[in-house]
Amino acid sequence: MNRASFLTRVRHALGRSEGDPVAPPPPPAPAELVAPTVAAADPAGVVDHFVARCAANAVELRRAPDVDAAVALAGAWLRELGASAVADASSLAAAALAGSGLTRLAADAADVGVTRAWRGVAETGTVVLRSEDGRSAGLLPPTHLALLATADLRAGLTELYAELAAVGEGGLPAQLVQVTGPSRTADIEVTLVTGVHGPGRVAVLLIG
Repeated sequence: MNRASFLTRVRHALGRSEGDPVAPPPPPAPAELVAPTVAAADPAGVVDHFVARCAANAVELRRAPDVDAAVALAGAWLRELGASAVADASSLAAAALAGSGLTRLAADAADVGVTRAWRGVAETGTVVLRSEDGRSAGLLPPTHLALLATADLRAGLTELYAELAAVGEGGLPAQLVQVTGPSRTADIEVTLVTGVHGPGRVAVLLIG
């Protein structure tokens, strides 16, 4: 199909004719509608907002006061999640798995993937994974357990990308994966289905 034919089909679908004036763009949204919903200067508020957004995103969340408690809690939680084989992508995750008695397999064969999240975004309840820490453990198993420190939470995407910009090109991760709840798609008949393009169950263990 050439360009003219394609544009003709688009105009027909929009109920327009060639030469019709193009409507001006909508005005910018008022500042109060795009203002951050959580203040970066309020660490406790950032944590509380992240917890609330995780709940809204159907993310299971538990908290541990420190790394030692997180290691013990993660092992017990994995058993509760019904894990029989686990893929891990960090030294902290490996420590959590050491006493769990679970078999470690490659990510495409495990039923739970355990990752050490690089950052979390409070405004959206998002967990951010770096490719250097292993992407497959957070994408391929049907259940994903992310270990995230409260010190690594950022108020919003603005703060996250400002941090990345400050690092400079040489220090940027090769790739980032942003996980906001279980995988969802409505590609087929506009019917929402979870777990098609990624884990259908996401859990976060918040440390600190």
